[in-house]
Amino acid sequence: MASFLQLIESKSALLDTFFFHQKQAEKCFQKVHIGVSKFQAAVRSFAVRKRIKLLRHSAVAVQRLFRGYLGKLRFREALTQQQRIERQKFFNFSATQIQKLWRGFFSRKYIHHLQARRKFVDSVVAKNAAFQQELRDYYEQELKKGEVRCAAGSHIPSLTLSYCCRGYEKRKRSRNSKKYCLIYTI
Repeated sequence: MASFLQLIESKSALLDTFFFHQKQAEKCFQKVHIGVSKFQAAVRSFAVRKRIKLLRHSAVAVQRLFRGYLGKLRFREALTQQQRIERQKFFNFSATQIQKLWRGFFSRKYIHHLQARRKFVDSVVAKNAAFQQELRDYYEQELKKGEVRCAAGSHIPSLTLSYCCRGYEKRKRSRNSKKYCLIYTI
């Protein structure tokens, strides 16, 4: 029984040592818990910072690629627009050249018929020569008659003849009658 009594007495000492070590363990646990919490916080903050850095780099990469894509689209659009403008200028120039050539051909062929124009000019020149010869003959006849004299009695140095009548109807009548007037100039 003595051992039993010793055991009971040692029970209280045993409990005291148990509780003492438990209190020591709780103090250590709190220190360890605080240290572990700080370590976990550091690891988590590192992971979060790394994740944010990765997201930032990813966002920059996406933005860079999208800006490059938009730049390529804008370049293609500008190139297409420039090519469209150049084609339009070429077509306008070509159309202008075709119009110019066609108008020149049409004008020469139908409006200003060159051969008909030459015939007309030749006929005018022939009529003019005949008319001038007529005028010279008339002037010589007048000189022979002695009627062409100025106030001093000498011959007129310069004599201009023209039609007496004006207007279409009078010219038409005068073609048949060939009436002339003498206009004196000194």
